[in-house]
Amino acid sequence: MRGESGGPAHVVIGIGMNVSMPASMRSAVTAAETLPISDLREVLDGHMPTRNQLAGALIDELARMLQSFSRNGFAPFVDQWRSLDMLANAPVRVISGIETIIGIARGVELDGTLLVEVDGQMRRFASGDVSLRRSE
Repeated sequence: MRGESGGPAHVVIGIGMNVSMPASMRSAVTAAETLPISDLREVLDGHMPTRNQLAGALIDELARMLQSFSRNGFAPFVDQWRSLDMLANAPVRVISGIETIIGIARGVELDGTLLVEVDGQMRRFASGDVSLRRSE
């Protein structure tokens, strides 16, 4: 993200999608990350769109959501985020710059701020390069 105080912000959004992952690779990734992994072929029960159909649908939905976000902020997305949050109440490592923080993921605030409980205190992460990983 890059922006000016009180001015527009420019954000680069990266989206990763598992389209057709071999079962052996899915098992290995799931074991390493301790999170369930799926792919589009499995979710769509084998009825795969073309790459152009997939790209078009993704761009349309992303544009719609970004327009909503621009008008209303993160708050309208919070309930869906929370229902899909695979790290809620899980031990995590937050890597921010040279600092590594170990704690328990506690979801997000209405403004999208990441909440992590560290030694009984709630820490909020709002910006910067943050890498969030499930911890053992």
